Formats: sequence, structure tokens, C-alpha cells
Amino acid sequence: MGNKLSACSCAPLMRKAYRYEDSPWQTSKRRDGHLLRLWAEVFHVSASGAGSVKWQQVSEDLVPVNITCIQDAPNCIFLITAYNSQVDKILDVKLVQPGTRIGQASECFVYWKDPNTNDTWGLNFTSPIDARQFRECCSPSFKFSRKASSSYSLKLDPPSKSNKIKTKRKPLSTPASPNRSREPQCTCMTPEQYARLRAQQDHRFRGSSTLPRAQNRLTESTPMSIESLRQGSKVTAATSSTSLYDNVATCNASGGQAGTKQNACTTTANASQTRDRETATPGGKGQQQQQQQQQPQKPQQQPQQQQQKPQQQAPQPAQQQAPKQQQSQPAQVQQAGPSQQQQGGGGGGGGKKKGGKGGAGGGDAGVAQVTAQVQQMSVVPTVTGSGGKGLYQIPRRQNKTGGTLGQRIQVDTNHFAISFKNPDLVIFHYDVAIDPDTPVRYMRPVIAETAKKHFPRAAFGYDGKKNLFSKGALPFGVAMTATVTIYDVERMKDKEYKVEIKKAQEINFASIVKYMNTGVDQPQIAIQALDVILREPSCVNPEFVRVGRSYFSKPDPRRLVDLGDGLHLWPGFYQSSRIGWRPFLNVDVAHKGFPVQMHVIDIIKDICRGQLPPELNDYDKVSLKTRVGNLKVIYEIPNQPNSRKIYKVNKIVGSALQERFKPEQGSAEITIADYFSRSKNYRLQFPKYPCFQVGSVANNSRIPCELCTLQGGQVVNKKMNETQTAAMVKAAATGTDIRRQKVMDAMRKINFGNCALLKDFGIGVSDQMERVNARILPPPTVGYDNNRTILVQKGVWRADKFIKPTKITSWAYVNMVHGRPPNWRSLCDNFPGGANSVGMEFPKNPSMVFEDQRENNRNLHNVFAQCKQKGVQVVFVAVPNSGDVYSKVKQVAELEVGVLTQCLREKTLFKMNPATTGNILLKLNAKLNGINHYVKDLKKPRILGKPTIIFGADVTHPSPDETSIPSVAAVTSSYDPAAFKYNMMWNLQDPRVEIIEGLQTFVETQLKFFINANKRKPEHIIFYRDGVSEGQFQQVMGAELTAIKRACQAIESNYNPPVTFLVVQKRHHTRFFPSSPAEGDGSRNNNVRPGTIVDTTITHPTDLDFYLVSHASIQGTARPTKYYRLWDEAKLTDDETEEMTYYLCHLFSRCTRSVSYPAPTYYAHLAAFRGRVYIKNRHINLDNLPRENNTVVAKPDFLQANPMYFV
Repeated sequence: MGNKLSACSCAPLMRKAYRYEDSPWQTSKRRDGHLLRLWAEVFHVSASGAGSVKWQQVSEDLVPVNITCIQDAPNCIFLITAYNSQVDKILDVKLVQPGTRIGQASECFVYWKDPNTNDTWGLNFTSPIDARQFRECCSPSFKFSRKASSSYSLKLDPPSKSNKIKTKRKPLSTPASPNRSREPQCTCMTPEQYARLRAQQDHRFRGSSTLPRAQNRLTESTPMSIESLRQGSKVTAATSSTSLYDNVATCNASGGQAGTKQNACTTTANASQTRDRETATPGGKGQQQQQQQQQPQKPQQQPQQQQQKPQQQAPQPAQQQAPKQQQSQPAQVQQAGPSQQQQGGGGGGGGKKKGGKGGAGGGDAGVAQVTAQVQQMSVVPTVTGSGGKGLYQIPRRQNKTGGTLGQRIQVDTNHFAISFKNPDLVIFHYDVAIDPDTPVRYMRPVIAETAKKHFPRAAFGYDGKKNLFSKGALPFGVAMTATVTIYDVERMKDKEYKVEIKKAQEINFASIVKYMNTGVDQPQIAIQALDVILREPSCVNPEFVRVGRSYFSKPDPRRLVDLGDGLHLWPGFYQSSRIGWRPFLNVDVAHKGFPVQMHVIDIIKDICRGQLPPELNDYDKVSLKTRVGNLKVIYEIPNQPNSRKIYKVNKIVGSALQERFKPEQGSAEITIADYFSRSKNYRLQFPKYPCFQVGSVANNSRIPCELCTLQGGQVVNKKMNETQTAAMVKAAATGTDIRRQKVMDAMRKINFGNCALLKDFGIGVSDQMERVNARILPPPTVGYDNNRTILVQKGVWRADKFIKPTKITSWAYVNMVHGRPPNWRSLCDNFPGGANSVGMEFPKNPSMVFEDQRENNRNLHNVFAQCKQKGVQVVFVAVPNSGDVYSKVKQVAELEVGVLTQCLREKTLFKMNPATTGNILLKLNAKLNGINHYVKDLKKPRILGKPTIIFGADVTHPSPDETSIPSVAAVTSSYDPAAFKYNMMWNLQDPRVEIIEGLQTFVETQLKFFINANKRKPEHIIFYRDGVSEGQFQQVMGAELTAIKRACQAIESNYNPPVTFLVVQKRHHTRFFPSSPAEGDGSRNNNVRPGTIVDTTITHPTDLDFYLVSHASIQGTARPTKYYRLWDEAKLTDDETEEMTYYLCHLFSRCTRSVSYPAPTYYAHLAAFRGRVYIKNRHINLDNLPRENNTVVAKPDFLQANPMYFV
């Protein structure tokens, strides 16, 4: 990665911790391109809420001093301290985004409020081009793992043997630390490269001039001294801010001159901790110590993140990604922990030797061109939900008792009421550290052994990682250290652990009661403590295997469900504490596949259909890797019981006859087969079979697969194949009566009523499901051609002639099924009549037929090209029931040729009937720009009476084992008055990043598409966002709502339509059960009726969120969809919001029944799935996703002709 460190002028910076005056970059190196260039997006928000944005260059003279990772989960936050010679100050730059690496996006780290005008100003710093240079030149090779490691602080010292400090890693919920093995390297640019890079820089980052310099240097508060940063001071993990401009307020006292005492700014505190702050006086005349006032705040982070202590780590190379448009926008502001949350102003000038360091988020007069009266600011407590004080505040529900529309009923739900004997109960929170690092499965035995020796009578709950909550103070004061010995069953020997337990804080459960009454300051740490305590009975039960929030037990052999490919279905239950209008415990049924204990030779025999070939081909090896990769195997040589060990399989390697190694240093290489024959006195039976690489990758240990047995009952986090998934769904889908019984069985297994721990804490859990008030919303009326209307009954209606039917004049048939080809003539027999019944035209015979499957596979591009040349409107393609042929068809047809296809599974063609034909015609008419139906009362919610654009947005992520596959973000939007037609866009982005990158471009493009189709701008924007968890609400509001607003301004500077933003959540465990047979839908599954809505009791105390069952479930228990209103400038009533959402569930083009969530969201899911189809079996370079996006673009003429091709 570049030149040797010793030959680089950056070497002095890496060989010692240094002050900025030591930097060789300060003057002489400016011409050589060793400087970090920052550009700032300057926003100004007036008191009325209007805003303006422009780009300006901030500095080319920033010299890095220190890099600190102040938070790693759920968001990565880096604090970069740098010296700016233009204003002679030390500044702090914070980089923050989910999964952000240095250079992707940065937080607004300088912001202030003008006390005279009440206007808010801010700077959002980003260095999309130069961060890589900064990373590679200013620090040792630094890499922040995709899987977040613990917080740590980095000094610019080389990771040499002489000065590397061995630190103790504390266990986290996330995996291990970054690799420390790399030596410092550098890739400095030459002056020519520097000039060329500047010339090629994106036009967006060419500002007109630098911001004005300071006119007067004033005393400002600083969150941490330069010396403490240089020494790698520990920083508590940050808490999430409410919005982009949250935490902006004016201090009571204005700044004074040199030597004048300042009032301390108010800051958020984590667990009421306090810390001295250093304040630099101007002119370099010394430093004054100020005690900063700390305001208690309910943390927004999980405790294991809040209490995380950073540790010094050897720097690693950071991963760099090309900037995207969304990344140049303001990222969500996040507050640092107690040691970083003081958002003071820029440091006072003290010359080049003693300049004061600026606060992480304060108003810098030298950069901001503000008067001396605004150099002090305060940080207000972060508040979640409707109590937020930021730019985007979640609106409160308008009707505190819930909506009024519809028939009132009652339903039972799988929520169980929690009661407190003492509502003011105070519990003690302790931080747990175990050394050496140990797998999670051993942490609980270690703590149990520690408790047995040192506090045997204490009542406590332990989360299995870092947090312990006890009823009273443990009998050792503030901290204790103990050493315990635990038997390692995998290595069959004792292992010693050092346990450190420190008191973190005291938690009062009264904060939960306060939150239920106000909806403000969600006490996340108290809720987590309650959840951990309630989990303790299940965690200590040896019958259960814990996976996340679920617990599974080995199935009864008489009721065994085989999922195929070595997986058996294990039943279980899910539990989670939820705070609604009262505290509840949510308990639900859970299912998961667990591997069967099986010898690897038997697995190979299963893969090879009962045969044991002499050696495995490539296909068989891939299948073997799928079955055993990343799983544990039991290694044992026959008749040698002492050889038994348990290993994790890293990968499949060559055979025992191919793999060679040196048994001893200096000895000759021998094969693994020879080694076992000579040293282990065992002759391998299958020496041509592959070996497994196991254990440490660095050791490269390999063992013959024939000596291994796949360990049964271990947790598998792999994506199941289609056959396994179908078997799982079939076994798990049960009616409400059976599901209710299983939930109650789980409650009896947990046995809360007889739990001594809960009695000690005074916590009770009801043994009966909660009965809640509900309503059944009236269904809409569906309209067809000739003003015919059909009333929706039980979520279903019968199709009539389409509103706008399409005319198909030419179609073709292509066979891609191996073996006996399906009868394509069934299309000729069924489609003309079916098309006529809905108003479409469909010729009886195809224009072209391609039946030779082998030839079609070889020349699929030519086949589709011929169809396009002949003017075929749609190509019917017969595909196998499973496999990758579907993906291949869509890739060739849409990316390479540009022809519309309709794939039909083999089994569909063999059972063609009028119902199947009708469903296919629904899709075809939509694909060909027709309109099937409309909701007659769609304009009933007043806002839909205006030109309205309705968005759906979703991000789909790869499964945990798919580490080289990106996430896919998709955005769809309506463009017709009936809200039936949708246009879609999608994009590849970093894996598991939930914020939609490039959303501003998406929305701007969709708005233009709407304007072009309707010749007017939409007067209202409705945005349904799928897949966002509650912990990501503020991130989404800060990033995506801002992107929507900017997209509108890009259309026209004064264009500011009202935006309504709702989150759609499907991945939850709330279920409804009819309270009596009369309340059910009358089906064999006995579900609640479509239109059932619950918006009280189990929902948020003050915000509008609601559960809606909008569909009639075909199998199993209906899953309600949860909606959460995050933003509403149209000021819709609660009833209007709920009714509009229900109506949109009746506009999905592919069926004549209401679906489980609104059509725009459903289409976004389909669009994201199409993006995943495009990258199937393709190698995607995650480090260059912009280029990868350009390689998977459908033909422009195809997109223009068929906007809804993806349905």
C-alpha cells in the first residue's frame, strides 16, 4: 500500500505522539499535498424554519493531531483532532454514519444559535476525496472492521514491539478487535499528483472562498485537553442525538475577554457522571479548570455501548469508498459521552504553542463570522420521540384515547402485563469485564462461579456479556477483581479467567413510570435492566438454547420436523420487554433450524445421493462447504478417545494427499495422509476427500474430513435454501387457537410465578394475555371500468374489466426447463379467454417459440434479441421450480437486451387454470402500463384530494453469512392520480447500512417523473419507509427527511410541499387473537377480521403508532403491520393517517385482495428484490459500489417504456 514508512516525510508523525508545533506539514509541506482539505456545507436555518445551503472551502491547512473512535455501535463515530493554521486553532471533526469509514460523511460539528435573531447556523464537514490521503499519510495503517469492535483511542505512535501497550479487551455483543498485524505504511502524493487531484475534484466541492477568519480570539470551553487526547484518554460511548439540530441552544452567559470567568455550558451526562473540563485562555497564558455542570439524561444507547471503555489499539488501515451524493449531506448528529459531550466553541488562540482546542460542537467565531456574543452555546438533553427539541420532532398523537373511526371491538394480544411491587425500586448496574476474551457461551458460567464465591446471596440478572443488574449493592463496594476456573468442554481442560466488576450507576424504575406518563426521555437503561431481569429464568434453564431474544429446546422425537439437508426444526419462544401505556412482556412462538449431529462421511453420502465417490467434484465440495462451513465439528481418531477436540471449520481445502506441511521446524514436508499414517498410526480411508482448515487461520491447521462429525444442536446463522424455507413455513404456520396455546405453554415453561429472582425484585408478570381495545376500519369500495364498483368483503373482491386494459398484439415463448418441456399450448388455451374477461386482448398463437432448452441456455441473448427485433411485447419464459435460471433470464432480458418477460414456473404451467391465468393477467396489465382498478374512496382522506406523490422505500440486507454481498436500497413513487402506477429506482450500498444513500437523487428524479407525467408538481409528499427499527428513527429523520427536503429545493428553490413520513415495521412479534368466536373472520385459522387496528395500550404513550391487520391471512396467524408516524407537516388527523394507510393496502396490482402493507412499500420490496436478482452470481466489489451500480442498469428504452416492469 505505498512507499516504505521510513522513506516518507510523514514518518515523524507516526514515530511519536506529537503536538502540532512539531508537525513538518505546517509550512514546508503545504506544496507537497500532505494537508487534509475540508469542504463545508454551510446551512443557515432561520427562526421561521426556512433554510439555505451552500458549499464553501474551509481549510487546506489542517494538520492531524489525534484520531479517536468514541463510539462503535450502533454507529461508528470517529473524532479527528486537527490543527488549523488559518485560524490558529485546534478543531475537532467528527465522522459519523452507520458503518461509516473515514471520509464517507461527517457530522455537523460546529453549530450555534444567534441570540439576537434566534437563527441556527451549522457547518457539516466532509472530505470525500482527501480522507484517504489523510488516513494513509497521517496515521498508521488503520482499519475499522466491518463488524464493530470496542471503543478505543489511537495515538499516532507506531505499533512497534517496544511501545505497544497490551490492553485488556472487554467482551462485547459484537465480535473481536481489528487485526493488529500490519505495519505502518504511507501513500503520500507527489506535488504533481496533488495538483492533478485538485484539478479533477468534484465541482460540488469547489467553494468560492474560505470562511472568514476570527477577528477576536475568546476563551471557549473544550471537551478534552490536547494532552488527554494525545494520551488516548478513555471516552464513554456516545448517545444518539434526536435530530440534526438537536442540542443547539444559547448559554445564559456570553463570553468574556481574556481572564474573564465563563459560565459553564450545560451538557448531557451519561448516568449522571461529571468530569472536569479544561478551558484555554486566549494568548496562551495558561489554562483554567472549570467544573462543567452535568444534566442527567436517559441514555439512547444500549448499556453495553454506554459503559464501553475505549482501549488503545494498534491502528489499522481504514476502508475507503468512493463518495456518494447522499454522503455529502449532513449526517445525523450524535452526542459524545460525558467526556465528549461538552459542545463548546472553538479553542481560544494562544499562538502556535498554546492555542486552545475548540469544542466538539461549539460555535467557532473564527470559522463562523459571528460576534463575540455568540461564542457560548449549550447542549440540551437529548429526548426521544415527541419531546425532542430538534429540527425534526416526532409529532404527538392528536387523540390521546386513540382513533374513533370504525367498529369498536376487543382482541387479545400476546402481551403480558408487568407489575412492580415497588415502583420506585432502585437497582444497581455493574460493568463486567472478563479476561481473556471468551465466547459468550462461557461468560455466564464464569459469572455464576464468581457469584458463588463472592456474592452467593445476591439477586441479580446478567445479560451474558457486559451488564449485571442487582437488587442491592454487591458486597464489595465500587469494584472487585476475582479469578475463577472453568472447565472448557471443547478443549477438555480447565481454563482460568480474571473477572472485573465495577459499579456503573443506580437505576430507578420510577423513570419507566414517568416515561409512560409523558412519552419523553425513554429510560433505555431501565428498560434494558427490566428485560435482563425477566430473561434470567430462561437463561439459566439448561433446557433452552438462546439465540438473540429467542429460546429453543430440542424437539420431541415423535414430533420431529426434518427441514432437509441436515436441519431439524426446533420449537421455541421469543420474549421482550415493551413499554406501552403500561409495561408489558411480549411472548411469541419461534422456530429455527438446527443441524443434526452427523458424521461428515454420512453428509457426503447424502450430498452424493447415497453414493461415496472416490473423490469429490467441485459441485460436491461447494455443497459440503454449505453444510459444514463456519460450523463446529468434533474431531476424533478412531480408537483414540484422547484425540477428541472440537473445532470450527474455516474453509474446505485440498485432499489429504495434496495438502503438505512440516511436522517440525526444519523437517521435510509430508502429506497429511503420511502424517496420520506415521505419527498417529491411522491410515485414512478416504485420502482423496478434502481436508478442513480449522482453528486459528494463522496456524493453518488442517484435518481430514473423514475424522470429523458435525456437532448437533449448534446455532446456525446461514440462509436456508428454498426447500428448507418452504418446510419451515409449512410447519410454523398455525391458526390462532394453536398459536395461542403455544404461547401459553411457553409462559408455563418460563414459570415467572415461581421465580425467586423476580420475587426478590418485586416484579410480577401476568399469566393472562392482555385484552385491548381495537376497531375494525370500514373497507373501501373498489372501482372498475364503466363506473362499476365492488365492495371489499373480508379483504377480497372479484375482478371485473380493468380501468385501462392493454392490448397485446405479439408474444413469444421460451423454454428454460430441462427434461420434459411444459405444454406452452396451455397459454393459447387459457389466456385469450381470460384476457377478454378483463378487457384485454391476447392473440391465440405466439409469434415466436423457442423450445430447445439447451440451445436457449447457450444463446439466451440472441433469443431475446430476436424477440425484440420482431417487436414482441412480452416473452413468456418457462423456468424450473427452483434454481438460478430466473435470475439469468432477468439479467439478460433487462440489462443486456431490453425486452419485457413474464416468467412462469414449471409447476404453474402444468396446472394452468382460470384463477392462475387471472393472476398472471393482473401482473401483465400493470407491466404494460395499464390500470387494473382504483379505490373509489381514495380521495376521502382530504390530503389525497390534491396532487399527491406517494413514496415507498426499503433496504434489503444480505444474510449474516453473505459477507461479500451489498445491501440494496429501493425507492418507488406513484405518478398517476389513482396512485396505481409506480416508478422505481434502486441502488447498491454497503452491507447492512440502513440509511438510504443517494436518497436526494432518488426523490428528485421521482419528483421530475411525476411532474412530467402530470404537468404539475405534487402538493403533498407521503413517504412510507420500510425496515427501520425504533433505535434508527432519529438517524432516518436526520438523514432521509433532510434529503427529501433538499430534493424539493432542487426542483425549485421555494418548493416546500408538506411531507408525511411513516415507518412500516413487519419484523415484530405482536399477534392478535379474537376475544370471542364472533370477533373472528370465520376462517379455519380464526384470525381477526381485515381492517382490525389497535392504537392504544400496547403502543407508544404519546406518539402515533398503530398495528393494522389489513389482509386476510391465507395460512397461519395474521401478522399485523406496525406503523409509526415520524413527521407530518400536513397535520393529518390520526383517523386520516390510519384510513389512508388501510386504503393503500388495496392498490397492489398483483392480486384482488388487500395486502399486509401499503402498495408503495410492497413495490419497494419488489424493486429491491429485482436489484438482488441483478447481482445474483456476480462478483461485486464492495470498495467500488458506484462503478458496480453502473454495471447493473436496465436498458434506458426498456425503462421508459415499462416503468412497472418489476411487478
